[in-house]
Amino acid sequence: MAFNDTSTPLSLLRTRRSGKPRDMAGPGPGPEQLEAMIGIAARTPDHGKLFPWRFVIVPPVARAALGERLVAILRSEKPDCTARDEEAALQFASQAPARCRSSPRFRGSASARTNWPIISPAASSAVPGAA
Repeated sequence: MAFNDTSTPLSLLRTRRSGKPRDMAGPGPGPEQLEAMIGIAARTPDHGKLFPWRFVIVPPVARAALGERLVAILRSEKPDCTARDEEAALQFASQAPARCRSSPRFRGSASARTNWPIISPAASSAVPGAA
């Protein structure tokens, strides 16, 4: 079976596979394409129909700073981290032609407006697939 068969929408859904950021090569999506992709992703339903998604785009010029911040966080959370751990954090920040992260955004108390726990949308945003 071929992966990511785009011959029909149904074929694509049946064969879709996500790639690893480290395996992706440029050119990545342009600004217009990225904006369209995020617009579609923002419509992804959540459990309480709050649509709490927030997207952060990290441009190439900010990747080194992101990597250094990730290393600082790693060191604070894992004081015995190795040089290899630090290199992995730096490499993560520079992988893929485009880097975008989704996270839940809440205005007021989501739990007060719904009958589901606040962790639910946070867990939804952690599902693999958002680079």
